[in-house]
Amino acid sequence: MARPTSLDVYDVVSGAAVVQRPLPSGYALLDADGGVAVLRRERTILLLRLDDGRSTTLTPGAEPVFADLEAPGLYYSYATPQGSGRVVFFPRAELLASPY
Repeated sequence: MARPTSLDVYDVVSGAAVVQRPLPSGYALLDADGGVAVLRRERTILLLRLDDGRSTTLTPGAEPVFADLEAPGLYYSYATPQGSGRVVFFPRAELLASPY
């Protein structure tokens, strides 16, 4: 659950709070799955591991920038300076193995 200043993670079965992480200023929650939250602010994507709070940012290109986390991994898209668009796929195995 995204609140104005935090991300709250709850156990689906018990409903008990598991962890709370601060929501970085100016970022909006796009998606969360498998312990990773995907946040966006303008043209920056922030990947936040919910268990330890580690994060990394991606600034792929011009707006609009979109991101979606699915079972296979992270998909994100952005505009190029030439006006076309790009879609990038980041496999889940690499996403979870990343030391960020």
